[in-house]
Amino acid sequence: MLAVDLIIIVLVWLPLLAIRHQMAPIDDLPGWAGHLAWAALLAACWLTCARLDRGLSRRGSANFGTAVGRLLWPVILTALSPQLARGLDLHQTIPVTLMLPWSIGVLLLMSVARCVLADGSQPPAEPRSAEARFAFRWAGGGLILLALLPLLPYPRNIIELSIKEYTTAIVYGTIRLGGLIGVAVAIGLAAPRALARARWFVMKVPKRWLLATCAGLSVAFSGAFAYFVLDHMPHVQDEIAFLFQAKNLAAGRVCAPAPPMPEAFDYEYVVIDGDRWYGKYFPGPSVLLAMGVLVGAPWVIHPLLSAVAIVLLFLLADRLFGDRVGRLTVLLAVVSPFWVLTFASNMSHPGSVTVLLVFAVLAMMGTGPSGRWYHALLAGLAWGCGTWFRPYTALLLAVPYAVYVLLRIIQRRAGIAMIPAFLVGAIIGVLPLLAYNKALTGHALETAYAKWAPSDRLGFGDDVGMPYWPDHGRYHTPMRGIAKMTRQLESLAWKLLGWPRGTLLLMLIGGLCSARRWRARLILAVGASLPIGYLLYHFGDSCYGPRYYAAAMPAYLMLVALGLGKLRRALQRRMKARHLCHPARYAQAGTWALISLATLGCLVGFVPDLVAEYGNSYWTTDPAVRNAVHKEQCTDAIVFVESTHYRSIKGGQVLPDYYGAAFWMNSPTLDDPVIFARDLDHDMSRRFPPNTNLRVLGHFSGRKGYRFIRDDVDGGHLEPIEAPAARAMRSAARR
Repeated sequence: MLAVDLIIIVLVWLPLLAIRHQMAPIDDLPGWAGHLAWAALLAACWLTCARLDRGLSRRGSANFGTAVGRLLWPVILTALSPQLARGLDLHQTIPVTLMLPWSIGVLLLMSVARCVLADGSQPPAEPRSAEARFAFRWAGGGLILLALLPLLPYPRNIIELSIKEYTTAIVYGTIRLGGLIGVAVAIGLAAPRALARARWFVMKVPKRWLLATCAGLSVAFSGAFAYFVLDHMPHVQDEIAFLFQAKNLAAGRVCAPAPPMPEAFDYEYVVIDGDRWYGKYFPGPSVLLAMGVLVGAPWVIHPLLSAVAIVLLFLLADRLFGDRVGRLTVLLAVVSPFWVLTFASNMSHPGSVTVLLVFAVLAMMGTGPSGRWYHALLAGLAWGCGTWFRPYTALLLAVPYAVYVLLRIIQRRAGIAMIPAFLVGAIIGVLPLLAYNKALTGHALETAYAKWAPSDRLGFGDDVGMPYWPDHGRYHTPMRGIAKMTRQLESLAWKLLGWPRGTLLLMLIGGLCSARRWRARLILAVGASLPIGYLLYHFGDSCYGPRYYAAAMPAYLMLVALGLGKLRRALQRRMKARHLCHPARYAQAGTWALISLATLGCLVGFVPDLVAEYGNSYWTTDPAVRNAVHKEQCTDAIVFVESTHYRSIKGGQVLPDYYGAAFWMNSPTLDDPVIFARDLDHDMSRRFPPNTNLRVLGHFSGRKGYRFIRDDVDGGHLEPIEAPAARAMRSAARR
């Protein structure tokens, strides 16, 4: 009978395709492959219903009304199933109005087929089991929630800093997550054995194999994203400054000689300080990237570092909440787009995450029953190293752990020797940073960061921000801070796992309702410390996701794991109250069905958009210049790149500075076979005397000059630069 049902579903579905094409232009619809995918989804939903209710696969009785009554609820559920597209953030869904005639037609044809094919010799079908009734109710509630989503404003592209829009996005995502939970419960009841096998692999496989698999997958995913999507090159100004300083450190120096004609080589966040040239940021990221510079592949360092972070994440979660939460946390990390983005970039956040994980693991070891003073010493040393990357982040994350340790000491569960040991380790860890500051700025407490722009600081006021920003952007208020925090939280809720934005509520439930109350409160405080602390910072874009909160990503992943555990226990209580035969087994299956369903939605609906966003040209930096140089195979050359100057935004210039697409390939000593300079003869925002590029060439005797000419959005070519006399002679010869 199931084969007949599936044939009816497809036959009724196909004629509606022509109607749908008339409802909207063909360019606004998925192709025929998408239509066939919807047919497959309808068939899959019907098979799930038939598995829950064995009576649906029987021929039924000759009573038409009985057949309609048996089929009514499963047909309604199947008719609503395309709304899963909204729940999984897939392509345009099928209108509910179109599914109404489909459901009526399917219901009538299936009922007639059962009456015609009825076999009187078979006993009548038994009533639906308690499991089937429970599953149909939950699936119906979930699908109805998803079907109501089109009635709400859809926050697909949120650009303006509007607290209302971000809050609407989070509410929208919470409703979506609720709908998915209802569908997942039904899937868990329909296929408990298959989901139990998936759970067994994660929860029962030996730890070393699980960690090796998760660490390998993390390296593979981050490395593939860094190489193929980000083109194994830096894109953001911060990354380019980190790489520039990494080249200095790899050569055994903290700064390079200032370039001749600095206006041709000036780049944002790279300081030209008298006769010295260096990056403005703290040294930690550049120290890591320097190892990659030495082997000729800086992009590979952070993906490899993610394997270390996976092991540390498991150790922390295991020590705080036990083996099961630790295993689930590292699994969530592997499938997290935010984790992949963070460790695929050349930013400071991968190193910060890893070093502060070392600090957290050692701090928790020091407060345990077998804690020793040297655990605190090493924790302080790790925290001090964390200041090499992002000192403000390290300070914010240390506060919740410090409160927790003090409570343990007051309760006499940790020794007072923890405090001086930690302080000694922290001082030792911070001393190299002070020495680095002394070497660059001449004063141990003055950073190159502050020297670049003293107004780029924490706090509120009318003079906060970059000095070359427009006046309307150079101020910071508490309301702007709250708006930026809301934007970052919305991005976190969306990009942490690629699940519906209701993940934020799941984290909150995990922190407030966990059985291990104090430790859950600690992790919740760690997760809240960065959003609260960065209210004081004036900048808050979502480049590489909510990157300002990246160091708290381990806490967020643990909170999601705790929230899933709370959901499992709530489902188990609900199923037990409904007298289901195996409530614990079904609750676990429903939870893992939710994980599987939401992750599938991430892979199908979120990851392709992520690849499209970061692929080829991201943050106005693309591989076109590099590819043109490789194609021409030129040596002993200077390539001039047309660009606007980053400081021109003060005058209202809105064109991005494209020079970063070439500057990142420069050696700080400008002695590579090919070096890259700004095309000052064609600067988009400043005016220079004619033939200024030839003056730049005059400082590099023996080098040929080329201009990079953009051909299209994907590439360009190199055009030789000739002296005026040579151009005149060539023009005369042509005449």
